[in-house]
Amino acid sequence: MSGNCDLEMDDLGMLRLDLLAYVKEHGEEALKWLCRKMADTKTASTVLKLNVPIYGEPDAGKHFETKHSSVLTGPCGLRRCKTQPCFYVQYYYRKSDQGRECIGYLFNIMWSDDGRFFGTDAAVKVFKENLEANLDCKVKLESKEFVSIELHQDLEAGTFELKQPEYWRLAYEETYAEHVSMFAKKGTRYVPLPADTEIEPATDAEFELAKQLPMKAVLGTIGFPAQFTKLEIRHALRMLQRHGHKWSVEIFALAIHLLSYCYDTREMGLMFSRDLDPHGVLCLYAYADASFRAPKGDECALVMCQGAVVSEHFGTQTTTADSTMRAEYMAAYRASCEIMGCRNILEELELRQQAPTVLYEDNQPCLRTATNNGAEQKRSKSFDLQWFMLKDRIIDNVIRMKYCVTARMVADLGTKLLPRQQFEFLRDIMNRSEEHTSEL
Repeated sequence: MSGNCDLEMDDLGMLRLDLLAYVKEHGEEALKWLCRKMADTKTASTVLKLNVPIYGEPDAGKHFETKHSSVLTGPCGLRRCKTQPCFYVQYYYRKSDQGRECIGYLFNIMWSDDGRFFGTDAAVKVFKENLEANLDCKVKLESKEFVSIELHQDLEAGTFELKQPEYWRLAYEETYAEHVSMFAKKGTRYVPLPADTEIEPATDAEFELAKQLPMKAVLGTIGFPAQFTKLEIRHALRMLQRHGHKWSVEIFALAIHLLSYCYDTREMGLMFSRDLDPHGVLCLYAYADASFRAPKGDECALVMCQGAVVSEHFGTQTTTADSTMRAEYMAAYRASCEIMGCRNILEELELRQQAPTVLYEDNQPCLRTATNNGAEQKRSKSFDLQWFMLKDRIIDNVIRMKYCVTARMVADLGTKLLPRQQFEFLRDIMNRSEEHTSEL
């Protein structure tokens, strides 16, 4: 904003208060008109850079969320989930010989000031009318993307795909085009990082040479989609993030390699299917795996439904394990917590799981320890008490542990770098349902 009133930077706080008062009295459109008039003034001698919004209140996002939520649960009649407060749901029933029959539904998810919803035609129509009447907004009934995530639904094939090809294209071809041309090798990248990659910490001299390279920016660009549509790169990304404070040219080249893999596979995301998953419709199942290394290993837990991941955990274990069995047991416990969260959400949505959730594990000693109902073995007696919740959940018939051969352990993607053939096989199991078999 430019203006003809010379102000010191210390006066910006007072300027903001004055502008807030002006908006309150005359409205935002009047403020925009005033700004245009000031910008056209020939005597303008100062250009101010505003680091905070000059309209609304500092916590306007929270106020909108509160207003939005009150409209959803009030005039719109939706019920807010306790387990996942961003979920809202509404069902329509009619009496039948069996008691009641569902004739309509509406699901809504709210993320800050953005919302998405779907449901039966009649329920969507009523929701749209109530929302527009009480929130002073215009509802769009068709959405092809959400926070840069493209939504592709094929009702005939029964598939729903989430991917971000345009995001990766812009990052690779435009934002970091210069660095790609300098550091990316020719050819297609089939894995996030080569299986034999070992990253050595950079020396002071190496960092001095490479510190002008945008390592943190590249990792940040990769990190956002890695949370949603590129889960298979999480382990490689975490390896690089450990060097985000001090990197070398070689480490930066690995980051560009990871970006290049994401670009080469940009059309691949998460694919959910209606009836291709042999586990059944809306049936949860999970994988757990851990790497045993000093001082603390990595662990991965993946909860899946309809052929793709719906909940995940990637991280470093919080306790040092003294054996592979203990590391795997810790990962299985973590997976059981992810399972319970998903089961609670589905129960709140009135989609209660009727059978125990299968948790796949590829370590036989871990399986025997978790399913043993007798006296504890000498080694397992030293487990943290919270880990025994896994046994309680098995006894309560909420979770059923099942052996899975290592070659099909999908959670391996989150604990180690894999050769191309094994990586692509497990990635396609995690991202699509065609590769699933009922017996693992």
